Amino acid sequence: MRTTIGLIWMLALAVANGKPGDPDQNFTPELRAWVAPDHVTVAADGRIWIGGGFERADKSPSSDLVRLGVNGGIADEPARGYLAEKNALGLGGSPPAVAPFLLANGEFLLPDESDGWLRMSAAGKALGKALGKALGKAFPDRQAGQTITPQFEQNGWLWVIRDGADGRRVLELRNAKTGRLVPGFTQAADWPGDPSGVVPGPAGTLWVLTADYSEPWFGASPPPVPDRVFQIDGNGALIGTARQLLSGRRAERLAAGPQGAFRVIYRPDMSLWNYWPAPSIAVHRVDWHDPDGELSRSQDFQVPIFGAKFCWAEAADGSYLATGMSSMFAASLYTGFPTALRRYHPDGSPDPTFESHQDVRSVVSLAGGKWLLDGLLRIKADGSRDATWKVPQLDRPADVNVIAPLPDGSTLVGGDFATVDGRVRNRLVVFRENGTVDPKFILDERISEWKSVAVSGKAIYVVTSQPVSYGDGIVSNLVKLRMDGTLIESYRPDIQGSIFDGNSGHPLVTDVVSVHAIGRDGILAKTYSANEVVIVKLHRLDADGSRVAGFQINDQQSVSGNVMTRKNGSFVVGGVIYSANGGVKRDLTTYDVELQPLCETRDGVLFLETRKATQRRLRLWENSGWASWFRAPAPDAFSQVSAVPGESGNLYLSAGFQKKGARLFRLFPNGRIDKTFISPAFASRDRQAAGNWWKAKESGKIPWNLALNQTGTHPLALSWNPRTKRLWAGGDFNLVNGKARDGLAWIKGGPASGWSWR
Repeated sequence: MRTTIGLIWMLALAVANGKPGDPDQNFTPELRAWVAPDHVTVAADGRIWIGGGFERADKSPSSDLVRLGVNGGIADEPARGYLAEKNALGLGGSPPAVAPFLLANGEFLLPDESDGWLRMSAAGKALGKALGKALGKAFPDRQAGQTITPQFEQNGWLWVIRDGADGRRVLELRNAKTGRLVPGFTQAADWPGDPSGVVPGPAGTLWVLTADYSEPWFGASPPPVPDRVFQIDGNGALIGTARQLLSGRRAERLAAGPQGAFRVIYRPDMSLWNYWPAPSIAVHRVDWHDPDGELSRSQDFQVPIFGAKFCWAEAADGSYLATGMSSMFAASLYTGFPTALRRYHPDGSPDPTFESHQDVRSVVSLAGGKWLLDGLLRIKADGSRDATWKVPQLDRPADVNVIAPLPDGSTLVGGDFATVDGRVRNRLVVFRENGTVDPKFILDERISEWKSVAVSGKAIYVVTSQPVSYGDGIVSNLVKLRMDGTLIESYRPDIQGSIFDGNSGHPLVTDVVSVHAIGRDGILAKTYSANEVVIVKLHRLDADGSRVAGFQINDQQSVSGNVMTRKNGSFVVGGVIYSANGGVKRDLTTYDVELQPLCETRDGVLFLETRKATQRRLRLWENSGWASWFRAPAPDAFSQVSAVPGESGNLYLSAGFQKKGARLFRLFPNGRIDKTFISPAFASRDRQAAGNWWKAKESGKIPWNLALNQTGTHPLALSWNPRTKRLWAGGDFNLVNGKARDGLAWIKGGPASGWSWR
């Protein structure tokens, strides 16, 4: 009887506490990332339609397509639950989703996942009701392998470009209501090439662009076929002669101007890239052509190749906004270039009174001289914010990539999120040991996006994407925070930046790319600069930012690779083990082997070894050499690998193992997998409420397919708490064992047995 009671009691404890590897169901913080829409469209009634890339709008479940009210906010969902397909290509910024095409009668066309379009009825008026209804194929005669792209609507007619299966492009005139071909329009034989864009011209004519995109151009030599623009009448006959556009440049699109004029927006000129040491600046160009087709003005705009998007929009009065460099001498390629949105007068002169806005992905001109930025911010003609515009809040589940324990037992979590449990936390949050959010930690508002975070002593060090101005004229992208998130204004990192502030003479520290805690309250800061010559350095700094005496490492070849610090003050970079003063203790590198340090365990270092790009294994380095008794399975060729030491010498590993899939593993000290630890299933799903989502087909709506819209993944950030016996796991997942988790989970540990040292 006593034995039976004991077994029942043990079973009850097991059920209550969960098995090793179970996610803690009581820890479900909601981390949400604010996002901008992928596309913005202005309807004929002046209403704004936005879509793509978000899961909720104003805290309500939403789709990839919503219509805003007169002064912002979410008015309705024209196609509730619609999931747009995204373009996977593009340089700089996020790839755009395919926007719907809005018709004058209130109907609209939705892009089909198989290059077609679905016609939808006019949108409704109330959120949550059945609004737009599928009416069938937008273009009933479209054949398989053909792509039809609407260009513009005019007087009930719809101009489209049809790409055939044979690779030819044809301009067609169709009935906007039925989508059927209109007889009488014929593409003349004397056109100089296939059309790639068309806009209205004067007196019922059209301007047509021909540009060949079939051959990518990555050199300084001109494209093999010059781009041209030409004029046609309403029947397709060529008017005059075609005009050859700028030699050596590829036109990206045409934009309609006033009274039949047009603009040519060019792709970035790759021949002007500063290829050494790496390409960083792209030059975009806009040409203004009058109604007669004559070139009246041109302007170049310099934009960073990576991390920024070129935006351009023209108002009815001829003024325009465009993104470009805010400074000709900027930070290095790795830290990014400052960009700005600027206003220009109709004659092309800049408006010095206009307030600059950064990180803009789309600009739309509105009536009354106003502008809409990213579909979320409305500004007046002078650049000031329009307070009457209600900004719609769009969000999605967070990605977590930093988990760092704090001295008091709490944990710092960082990633791509704006709010945590409804509180604004701007990418960094502190969780107390019981899993609740610490309300005392509020990040200084001057810190926006960041690249690296480390906790050392009683301070938090942050490497920001854009330099922060603080203190005595100091401008630095390495800042120090108190444990409550406030900025320590007296911190002076002794790192010479790439440029100097001419007013104060202080260095502008802009080249720091990562920071790592070392010793009791010091840090290692890694800098990367690419001005003519690539220079990579490591700097060891004390708590006040001064350099540690005797630390000498600065050879650029010696510090290539990931940085990992150790408890005794030494550190590892790639396959080189250094002493605390920067001297080389052991160089484990060979010409055909890449070593990545993962974590320190029992005074040794766990490495991920890669040979010939695909052959990988885990190896443990002890003070005397490689541990021959350590036998871990080989990770998959291209999976990311993260590891942290756990209890009793065990290791927690996140990786993809051959024939075992990508998940969490617990390894015994000898490297063998602990089979009693059952990893939860991590996944990334396009939408959490699968039953409410659908895709557009020319035959109508089709159900949301779980298999096509869910991808298995594994955590990218790990941290073990020995007091709570909880494994913190963060990454780009939003499902754990099929339940919603916004990029962060607690995984239960537990006793492990059955292993021996050797």
